[in-house]
Amino acid sequence: MAENIIEQNGDAILKTVDGVYTVQIGDNEPVVLKRPNGNDFVENSAFEYIQAEPLVGGGFVAVARFTDGSISLREFDANGDITSFTAGQPADNYIEQEPGYGIDINGDGEIGATGPAYLDQAG
Repeated sequence: MAENIIEQNGDAILKTVDGVYTVQIGDNEPVVLKRPNGNDFVENSAFEYIQAEPLVGGGFVAVARFTDGSISLREFDANGDITSFTAGQPADNYIEQEPGYGIDINGDGEIGATGPAYLDQAG
């Protein structure tokens, strides 16, 4: 069985097993990510999954990056069935959603928008 860990920085491990995308949380068995038609998400040339984290209340979110650099957020239930997804958009469009998912979606090293820096001018 060929296993390739893609990302493991948070509470979930995103990996492929024999070319099939899976998410593993803790010591649980990996869960296969499934398309709306029930087929497995497999490695392909159109996009790749790059991050995954568990959702409050169960299931998880995975970040898909398309070849043009756009991002799609995809939510899955605990069985790996996709429950919702967004159309591909620039990663910066998701800054407001980063804290809710606990993922640095746009790769700027911060979770959420950072406010402007102010200098103390009171002296």
